[in-house]
Amino acid sequence: MLWYGPGCIESTYRWAGFVKDHRAPFLTAFPDRKGGNHYCRIGDGDCAAVSGWPSMKMTHAGDYLGVAATGKPLTLRVMDFYRCESVRIIENWVLLDFVDLFRQKEVDLLAAATP
Repeated sequence: MLWYGPGCIESTYRWAGFVKDHRAPFLTAFPDRKGGNHYCRIGDGDCAAVSGWPSMKMTHAGDYLGVAATGKPLTLRVMDFYRCESVRIIENWVLLDFVDLFRQKEVDLLAAATP
């Protein structure tokens, strides 16, 4: 599986890369996350997409992407696009709304990116 995440996480190759680079740090930071609020589900042939607003609710319990744990309740907006072969996910493009997530942690990513 090839997993294409946001720029700060980048892409990963195979399940082991996905776990090391995204899943393990995410679960450490947000151990109580509840998700699956994907109200939009579409598919055509070997391609599918799911999304929900918010897709997840969680508490910021551990450090994540350089921001110390805040203990705040957060929501995360997610969009997933999949390409499958023989009932297996081959590629997964993931859009995580980090601008909104970090805003909830009182970090303005857009201001930080402005020279």
